[in-house]
Amino acid sequence: MRWTTHVCSLALAWLIALGATSGKAAPIVIDTFDVVFSTTGSLVDAGGYLGSRSISVSGGQLESDGSNLILTGATGTLWWPRVPGSDVDLLSGGNDRFELDVLSITGGFAFSHLFPDDGTPAGSVISFFDAPGTYQLRFADFLNTDFNSINQIRFSITSTGQITIGELRVVPEPGTAILLGVGLVGFVIAGPRRHRH
Repeated sequence: MRWTTHVCSLALAWLIALGATSGKAAPIVIDTFDVVFSTTGSLVDAGGYLGSRSISVSGGQLESDGSNLILTGATGTLWWPRVPGSDVDLLSGGNDRFELDVLSITGGFAFSHLFPDDGTPAGSVISFFDAPGTYQLRFADFLNTDFNSINQIRFSITSTGQITIGELRVVPEPGTAILLGVGLVGFVIAGPRRHRH
């Protein structure tokens, strides 16, 4: 009876923690690439974060089919919003990384250099992708960037073949509540045992 009560109490604590953690999580969608475009030069449109995006291509082609960004042998830069605006706190809700959905890829792709407000590259973060999947770039890897006060996000991109991207967003560290739950289960299993004589 006592053991059952102990397990129920721990389960309830885990559920409360899970609710509290998921309540804090506040992903910020930077771009779903839902505005159709195609460019081999420069483009300004109403897509992406805060309804404002600027694209500059120095080689190849960038386009959107209305739900995905497609890069074909492209080198360029994307800005959100197109002109620096009010400072935004990207750390709100525990966010600590960018997340990118790569749907398909031939060749390779490099996603690099977040530029903070003053236009200086934030360190030399370069992530190379060569397979579909969800990729993350941690804020901690970007030097000299104050993510709780940023007025424009700017990335340099390069693709050697063709890549299709579904969404770019800012998210919290994954699995915090799950790790807490695993810890509580371990506590129950390794909890005090009474020996009978």
